[in-house]
Amino acid sequence: MVRKIWMTTLLSIGILLTSTFSVQAVPAYAKWGNIAMQETLNKYHTSITDYQHLGRTQIDSNTAEEKFKLKLKKNHHEFTVFVTVHFHLDNEQLIAVYFQ
Repeated sequence: MVRKIWMTTLLSIGILLTSTFSVQAVPAYAKWGNIAMQETLNKYHTSITDYQHLGRTQIDSNTAEEKFKLKLKKNHHEFTVFVTVHFHLDNEQLIAVYFQ
């Protein structure tokens, strides 16, 4: 009887903890998104109001690029910047950041 109560209690705690503390996975592009935002802030010296990941393109067997769409606001003027982050796949070294 005591064992049954103990097992029910442990199961209830496990279900409660699982539903309360959900773990969110970090997307693969998060590192490159941070770089895109930081480089945009360095270039435009303004605030970023919106961020969208547009996708990854593999250039060749060892390089790829992640593309982002950032909305910026400076002095009540809003504009959009497209940022491409080019990098090595094997060691995740940054090659270049391009703005459009």
